[in-house]
Amino acid sequence: DSHTFVVSDDHFEVADGQLKLKEGVTLDHEEADSIDVTVTATDSGGLSTDATFAIAVGDANEAPTDLLLSNDTISENDPGAVVATLSASDPDVGDSATFVIVDDPSGAFEVVGDQLKLKDGVTLNYEDADARNITIEVTDSGGETYRESVTVNVENVNFAPTLGLAGSEGLAASYYDVGRSIRNLDEIDFDADPDATAIVANLDYMTGNETFWDGGPDNFFAAKYEGQLVVGEAGSYTINLASDDGSVLFVDGEAVLDNDGLHATRTRSVTLELDEGPHEIEVRYFENGGRQTLQMSWSGPDTGGATELVDGASFYNGALPDSLSVSEDTPGAVVATLAVSDPDAGDTFTFEVSDDRFEVAEVDGEPVLKLKDGVSIDYETEASVDVSVTVFDAAGESDRVDYSIAVADDNTAPTLTAANTEGLVASYYDVGGSIRNLDEIDFDAEPDATGVVANLDYMTGNETFWEGGPDNYFAAKYEGQLVVGEAGSYTINLASDDGSVLFVDGEAVLDNDGLHATRTRSVTLELDEGPHEIEVRYFENGGAQTLQMTWSGPDTGGATQLIDGTALAQPGAFDVDNTSVTENVDGDIAVFLSAMDAEGDAISFGVSDDRFEVVETDDGLALKLKSGEALDYETEPQVDVVVTATDEHGESTSETFTITVTDVDDGPPPIIGTPGNDRLRGTNNDDVIDGLAGNDIISGRGGDDVIIGGEGNDRLYGGSGDDTFVITGDNEGFDRVIGGSGDDLIVAGADDTTIGLNNFGNWVETISSGGFDNVTIEGTAGNNTLNFSRTALEGIDAIDAGAGNDRVIGSAGDDIIIGGAGNDRLSGGDGDDTFVINGTDDGFDRFSGGAGNDQIVAGSDDTSIGLAYFNNSVETISADGNDGVTIVGTAGNNRLNFSSTELDGIEAIDVGAGNDRVTGSAGDDIIIGGAGNDRLSGGDGDDTFVING
Repeated sequence: DSHTFVVSDDHFEVADGQLKLKEGVTLDHEEADSIDVTVTATDSGGLSTDATFAIAVGDANEAPTDLLLSNDTISENDPGAVVATLSASDPDVGDSATFVIVDDPSGAFEVVGDQLKLKDGVTLNYEDADARNITIEVTDSGGETYRESVTVNVENVNFAPTLGLAGSEGLAASYYDVGRSIRNLDEIDFDADPDATAIVANLDYMTGNETFWDGGPDNFFAAKYEGQLVVGEAGSYTINLASDDGSVLFVDGEAVLDNDGLHATRTRSVTLELDEGPHEIEVRYFENGGRQTLQMSWSGPDTGGATELVDGASFYNGALPDSLSVSEDTPGAVVATLAVSDPDAGDTFTFEVSDDRFEVAEVDGEPVLKLKDGVSIDYETEASVDVSVTVFDAAGESDRVDYSIAVADDNTAPTLTAANTEGLVASYYDVGGSIRNLDEIDFDAEPDATGVVANLDYMTGNETFWEGGPDNYFAAKYEGQLVVGEAGSYTINLASDDGSVLFVDGEAVLDNDGLHATRTRSVTLELDEGPHEIEVRYFENGGAQTLQMTWSGPDTGGATQLIDGTALAQPGAFDVDNTSVTENVDGDIAVFLSAMDAEGDAISFGVSDDRFEVVETDDGLALKLKSGEALDYETEPQVDVVVTATDEHGESTSETFTITVTDVDDGPPPIIGTPGNDRLRGTNNDDVIDGLAGNDIISGRGGDDVIIGGEGNDRLYGGSGDDTFVITGDNEGFDRVIGGSGDDLIVAGADDTTIGLNNFGNWVETISSGGFDNVTIEGTAGNNTLNFSRTALEGIDAIDAGAGNDRVIGSAGDDIIIGGAGNDRLSGGDGDDTFVINGTDDGFDRFSGGAGNDQIVAGSDDTSIGLAYFNNSVETISADGNDGVTIVGTAGNNRLNFSSTELDGIEAIDVGAGNDRVTGSAGDDIIIGGAGNDRLSGGDGDDTFVING
């Protein structure tokens, strides 16, 4: 019979007589460990029966099916933070699981137990990425696995900024490409902008050719290194500085080690007692050529006594928290550059300072703690200031740092100078007639009017140059100083109608003279910084007048501007020696002063001479004699007065003023002779004695006398005192001058003066030209003895002994001696002397050059240099470019030795009659023995001996 089956549980079926799970159906032991299934069998006739079976479900291990995280977000910048607790879904309830990371591109994560976390010390930054992807594998106790990729989100957390001081280890280097040969460090402007900068960890360049900076030269360069030497333990330190070429070391502002100059590698050392903490240092160095060396090492407590390279934390550049300071009385002074760090990239910051006098301002893109503009601090009021600086980011997070700022006691001493009076001093001349050029005007004459002008700016007008003056036929002279602020090339323009000329530092540099309409002439000059003496001369003939002076250069920024203001100063305004009082004037003013204090302190004055005082007058601050005090020229022709300016803090400056006393004629009346022969005697006072014409005898006696012999052959005696004998012109005769005791002087009174002397034996201490030109000393036509061996000759063009058999001894200086006609004995004395021979009838002379490089020279063509005797007495005998110059001996037996004397341009040596002995020079000589039995030696050179008749 056939049967059909019905199963009570849909999971099962009966197939081919077997009770089984349907295809694709499984049972889970964890849901039920057994199932009761009833099977009903029915035959073809419809009869049925059933049976119930208890089917046990076997327990088999199954793989996990899911990965679970307790959290998927982490805060940025949290080192080693835990992300989440891990768990797994597993059909096997209660099965254990382990977790591993199988893919982590960031390398930042790890699993510790059931915790997913960042590795120790590792942080994530939101700004780098806002999420990280990793893959985790789960393994159950039976070894079944499951993998899943998860995303860890990074939370953007705002972090507080960190505030500190800018700085780093090492030294700040400034490099200079000099581009030329260097001899020492003074040739380099280390305050100029460098060609490159860097931070270096140490100074350790040893005998190499490498460049000190990228792209820099290996020769002709310089470097400056600045920072702080940080001492850990106070004590005695030896610092060594090796360099090739020059170097110098500054510590705390003092030059303590000098290794300057051109030299190979050389080490210099200095031992210093250094306190613990930072010390300001600066190293300056230059390399001229060849190899370079620059190395700094030290030994001391911080090195355990060993010599080591200075580097690491021993060098620091930037401010240190414990060494902040601000200069006193300096408005807006900078304290330090700040450094702000913040994990939040791109965050912006604001600052607050607890003390309202300070601010944090941006300077060159960096935050700088400084005093506000216009605000300063006085050391005497506050030696230090405590401030708190707080930085805030955009979200309001903050950091605060407290600083103690020392106020540097930088009080500077006042400055004290002679007052600078602006403008030019004008002298005006009413000429009263037609003028063609400036040479027609005597600008040394007394002017018709004077004044002070601020500038020269008269342009094409008809106004008078001075009150009451004419508008035509006049002239003007302007004197003063052109004050240059910055050295450089300046173009000066002088426009005038009619003629003008400009003098700078005594030289005529611009000529616009003559009759002409308005015309401008220009000159370009290289002018040093400081005052330059200037003078402008001008004349107006007729019509409109023009006189204008402009300039362009560094002080004008290159623009052409009128010269005025501080660019012009009155004569002597910058010369502290230009001070004077008039003799016998009670309370006279010596000089106006300018005194300033950078801190604005009140200034008090002290004067070294109790007769003087410094007081404020209507015209300004003046150094003057006190009321009731006057000076006497005869007692004190000048006096040095030291003025001391002292500020409120005791800082002082002293300046010495040399005050000249202007002489007023208050002595006895002059003693005047007659045109005849006088005998005049002075007093024991300072006399002026003028003999006028005639052969006078004048005795000054006591006092410092001025004696004028005048025309005639005079006998002049100074007596005691420092006497002055004045000779003027070229026809005052031949005088015998005896100074007597004291420091006596013969002086010329004009150009072209001939000082005629009737013998002289060092009877005055000095003979001077007095600054005049073409001043000579002359002897009489007789046999003179002129001895200047102990007399100083100042500005004397020549000593002309005149005719006669003279004996002349020159001075210790370089003399020109003219023996003249006659057989003379001429001695140069010390100095490089020149003996001049003119023509063929100057006689036969004996010469002694003395010390120095001496020479005999011919003064004209066809000169015969007559020698009575010669034994290498001078270094050179020269024709001095003249033709037909010979050396001639006497008719007697001559001894002429030129073996050590150079003969320059001498045509022949003619020794004349007599039995002569001649030794030629080292050159090519022509020697004529003449009559007599001669012994002739040519010496070195190709010599020619000439025999006549």
